[in-house]
Amino acid sequence: MGTELCLLAVILLAGLAVLDLMVGVSNDAVNFLNSSLGSRVAPRYVILSIASLGILAVTAVYKWTRREAKNKNLYLSVDWQLAADENPEGYLEQLSTIVSRHAISSDLRRFDIREKLIELTYFLDVASTDNLSALADELRREFPAIGVTFLDQNQLPSL
Repeated sequence: MGTELCLLAVILLAGLAVLDLMVGVSNDAVNFLNSSLGSRVAPRYVILSIASLGILAVTAVYKWTRREAKNKNLYLSVDWQLAADENPEGYLEQLSTIVSRHAISSDLRRFDIREKLIELTYFLDVASTDNLSALADELRREFPAIGVTFLDQNQLPSL
């Protein structure tokens, strides 16, 4: 019990140290900005423009260095109409087997069965777009009336 408590305390202190460092850096930046504004070495708009460009440059460099992702994270949306005599039992397992053959990892996010309609949404991690073509081809071979949609959300704006 004592070891776990010490480990928890160390983790908590490390988190607080990181938070303190972030607050300290932000405080230093504000102090430098206040000094330049208070000394009136340049008009206010010039100082704020230079500070804004510096923030944008740091953000751009940060995003540029993180840009390269080895795998693609995609959503796979599948829907198909069942024939009148078809039974949907076992389709989820069969579909999951096909998806797992072509994806590094997959996570079922939605499974919806209505009267004669089945809809599924997976979150996939695939190595390349070749895997997507092979996955779509195999799904269409196994389930001829299937609709397959891939949605890429890698380029959504975020920090």
